[in-house]
Amino acid sequence: ERCREPMRRISLSGSAGSPPWKWDILELMEESHDQLREVRQAHADPDRGLWQEISLALGNEATASTLPVSLRKQCEEMLVRRDMWLGDFDSELHAILARGREIRERLLFEDVDRAGWFSASGVSALEVQRLLERHSEMHQRAARLARQLQLLGRGLQQQGSVSSRRRAFQAKTVGEKLQSSL
Repeated sequence: ERCREPMRRISLSGSAGSPPWKWDILELMEESHDQLREVRQAHADPDRGLWQEISLALGNEATASTLPVSLRKQCEEMLVRRDMWLGDFDSELHAILARGREIRERLLFEDVDRAGWFSASGVSALEVQRLLERHSEMHQRAARLARQLQLLGRGLQQQGSVSSRRRAFQAKTVGEKLQSSL
């Protein structure tokens, strides 16, 4: 994860008793914003990635009927919760971006002595800490969703509903299926 290095530098400077450089904080916020936007984009389109695989598996009655009931229900619940998750994620992302812009402006333009330390600007350590915690929470939520999707994807793969060979076989006509089995 690209945020790890700036986060490590910030935690090291904080543990050494000196405040972190404002440039480290700005870099972390920028990296985090970019990653969160990428996460949002990855989950926005239901016809992409694992969202598409889940939809296709449930949309095909022949495939859906062969899935274990619990896996099918988990997939259905995940598709229903997707819109709710996206709404919550969007709201939180917009709030973080707005707060990040405000702090960024203050770090850049309210720096009284033009020092590199954020404590010389009009931003408190508590504000920065809270913003970083919110970023971290958003990344954790995105990681949990990704893990859930991967687990469902693995379950669908194990059942054979995601494999491209199965789809290719299903797309064949009865005659082609008979011919390939001979």
